[in-house]
Amino acid sequence: MFSRPRKLDTEQDLYDYALRVLMRRAHSVHEMKTKLLRRADSELLAQVVLARLKESGQLDDSRYARQFTRTHAEVRKQGKFRIARDLRARGVPIAILTTPSLNPPRPTTKPPSSASASNASSVPFVAGVRGLYLQALK
Repeated sequence: MFSRPRKLDTEQDLYDYALRVLMRRAHSVHEMKTKLLRRADSELLAQVVLARLKESGQLDDSRYARQFTRTHAEVRKQGKFRIARDLRARGVPIAILTTPSLNPPRPTTKPPSSASASNASSVPFVAGVRGLYLQALK
């Protein structure tokens, strides 16, 4: 149904294609390699363009993983296991997934501002429904 993509035979053409792809959205190294191999005339040409993108800082798995984690945790409200599974499916190395900076922020609720100082000091603040229940008991 669809025709095969036109093969690009020069480094500059392939590099321009990679930049156009990155302008749409961020990609992991694995995703970009797959796209470049589909369009490259030779595998060596794709490797050269990948190295050039990494060297210039336009392709970075750790930055991609941080951005992906932040978006999927805050906007889509997905959990850490779902995010980790999606990142592994996109080819992000496991070593990057285990860094502490990728843990999605946990939603917290603020204690009521009308609580007195003595009440706030006697009951430790716990986020979530249980925390609100404990504060209501005191």
